[in-house]
Amino acid sequence: MDAKIIGIINHKGGCGKTTTAVNLCGMIAEWPPSDRKVLLIDMDPQGSALKCVSCDQRASEDGALADLLLATPPGRLPLAVHIQRSPWPGHVDYVPSKEEAMVEAQVVMTQRHINPVAVLRRLIKPILSLYDYIVIDTGPTQGILMWNVLYAIDYAIIPTMLDAISLQELPKVLRNIDRLEVEFDQRPKLIGILPVSYRKGVTIQEEMLNHLRQKFRGLLFESIPLNTDIPEAYNANLPIHRYNASAPATKAYAAVTKEVLKRVQKE
Repeated sequence: MDAKIIGIINHKGGCGKTTTAVNLCGMIAEWPPSDRKVLLIDMDPQGSALKCVSCDQRASEDGALADLLLATPPGRLPLAVHIQRSPWPGHVDYVPSKEEAMVEAQVVMTQRHINPVAVLRRLIKPILSLYDYIVIDTGPTQGILMWNVLYAIDYAIIPTMLDAISLQELPKVLRNIDRLEVEFDQRPKLIGILPVSYRKGVTIQEEMLNHLRQKFRGLLFESIPLNTDIPEAYNANLPIHRYNASAPATKAYAAVTKEVLKRVQKE
């Protein structure tokens, strides 16, 4: 069975995309009753997700992912030969990349390829049978890297902060999904909106959360609470459940992971 491809999408920065991507990878890989093989692809030029799962800063010095995205024709350089194993428990792999090379790729891809939107999808296709899940982190951009992710994924999760500015970005993401379908006849399924940095009892956040419940109903995941264990786990190069199994964020991400698997397996 081919891997399910999940994209963590939002055009705004600082909304929990990387935190969600790395913790989903870590938890899915160890989720009972059986281990799953998971691949992380970091399409954010900053490479923050890779710095967490690789536990080795040198892993980000290899420009492999950008080289693959720029190779002509797409797929000439196989993705499989560049995949590395994370030292995390469970089976979590990643593709190394380099910030400067990914920034260059954003500029050059549209000049290099006839159909630059489809490059990532063509790279992933030969390895789909090797994994159960592929999770793709994205940067705060609406450029060609983001369009590659939207075109490649089966499912989308949109993390968001609970403030007015962040919620204004949600319609933009949804419009881009609509636009992808119109222009390329390809549409990832939105499986959920994920509120992050939630502080219970804060009036503005409760108002925003109620707004999301009314607008998205069954698509809203359990909120991820504001929790210092999240950045501490990242700095320790660990998924949250391996850093502090009893942390509030661990329980929340476990609930989200369970629901993600349920919603994906329904399809």
